[in-house]
Amino acid sequence: STGYITACYIAHSNVPFSNMNQVERIRVSLNGPRLGSKGSSRETDQTTRNVSSLHAQEAANRMNRLQQLLGQTNVECESVDVFKALEEIESLEDLAICLDTVATSPVLEEKMSVEGASFQKLAMSRCRVKFDEAIQKGGEEALTNPHVETLAFKLAYYKQIVNAYEFLHKYEMGREKEETTMEVKQPNNWGLEAAGWTSTYLKITKKLIDGETIPPPNEPVMFYEFATSLMAPKNWKQAKFDDENGRYPVYLSDSSRTRRDMVARIFRPLIDDVFSFKVVNQIFESLGINDDYEYKLRCFGEWFIGLSVKVATKNAVFAMNSPSIRWLKEITSIQIDQTLE
Repeated sequence: STGYITACYIAHSNVPFSNMNQVERIRVSLNGPRLGSKGSSRETDQTTRNVSSLHAQEAANRMNRLQQLLGQTNVECESVDVFKALEEIESLEDLAICLDTVATSPVLEEKMSVEGASFQKLAMSRCRVKFDEAIQKGGEEALTNPHVETLAFKLAYYKQIVNAYEFLHKYEMGREKEETTMEVKQPNNWGLEAAGWTSTYLKITKKLIDGETIPPPNEPVMFYEFATSLMAPKNWKQAKFDDENGRYPVYLSDSSRTRRDMVARIFRPLIDDVFSFKVVNQIFESLGINDDYEYKLRCFGEWFIGLSVKVATKNAVFAMNSPSIRWLKEITSIQIDQTLE
């Protein structure tokens, strides 16, 4: 079998039965070419190809096993089975794909009762171990290996997503199911005028101006929902990278349907109590886009027009110490300062 060593002897003699005969012992590895055989190089190459093909097939089977456990199938398993399947995967290229598969699979949370991002963090820890092993074995040259680079990016990317999710998840788990009732101040002139527009719209169209708004869900967001609502940088090697904080710019999906629900969740603290509004910036900071004020304002506008008139007026426009207005003032003051510099 492969890897064993065989030994043989060659006798050199010019005179039969002479004491001048020489005996030489040689060792031949079965992994290498067999001496004295014709076509040995071709046979060795074929053996190498067969072994390589076998390893590739084994790696594919391991990936298929993990994807089967995380797919929408009737396979009975628990999260521990998924982690065991993950532990069998050795390829850095496959591990990078595993992080995507685990993050976006509904099965872990919906069928296996996994809590939030807990399993994703386990998967990241496993990938980190294999990543560190590759660096230790390969030295500096490993840093330019494309599979090492890709896995390093995926680890940084999902670390950002997990951090952002946990800020949002903690807020959602702690908030009340009903909308917060905030103290309302006396509307100013433009506020009264804006409120009058809603009455005018109703009289003319016979419809409520917010009749088609969709209320945000009350149940806390699941991790896979949050992960699938975000986009990795399309060309991450060229993307701006924050060396100090280890962050790439991560934005919400281009799909308005996918983005709408997550925008409603991210900005909901702005119609809650004044102590919650910082959650919004913590999420954007974790995603590496807290300084992209134009993008944040576009998301704010998309969220605000989706609010009902009652919520928008009582919890934002006319609210005492309104978190929404405070958040907007912070952004505009920063933009003004940057313009003056």
